[in-house]
Amino acid sequence: MDQRKLHSRGRKCLVTTHIFFASLWLGGGIAIFTILIANHKPLNGYELHSINTIIDTLDSLLVIPGALGSLFTGLLLSMFTDWGFFRHHWVTTKWVATVLAAAVGGFLLMPSVKTMLYISLTMEISVVQNAVYLSNRQTALIFATLNLVLLLLLFCLSVFRPWENKRGGQGPDGCFDEDFEYSYIFHNDPFMKPHV
Repeated sequence: MDQRKLHSRGRKCLVTTHIFFASLWLGGGIAIFTILIANHKPLNGYELHSINTIIDTLDSLLVIPGALGSLFTGLLLSMFTDWGFFRHHWVTTKWVATVLAAAVGGFLLMPSVKTMLYISLTMEISVVQNAVYLSNRQTALIFATLNLVLLLLLFCLSVFRPWENKRGGQGPDGCFDEDFEYSYIFHNDPFMKPHV
């Protein structure tokens, strides 16, 4: 075994940490998207400001740590397991989608949210008719939707692993492949063979 590669327990701990951060990111993304959808008819300026403050807080406490943690643990998984960066198409696609989701969230979505928060500081309900506020809200909703689609794609790629090589035996990360084991038992165990 390569000295740089993690053993089974280390890999499992790292994967668990990666899933935790990815869940933070996805959960924060879902919450922000939901609040943006529901934010179309606030009762007063204070409610509007509170809604924008909640979105900003979710970003700071869930989305940013989740995105940074996912990127960092994903980097470690690619470096210290046999998955690598370019060995499997699904891993490469996942890296591209991760960087794209982080860029959409950080450079396109959050500036609109920060602008909405700043404009709503006046605590006036008339802000919801402000052209700049409305434009930023629409932009935030579009990019929150795109970000959520990318995050869901990341989870699907992790679960389904399209384009993965099906070799049987141990997988590229050293994990046991159940299909290989069942096939081996069926073909080599005299009690499992069909009797003719």
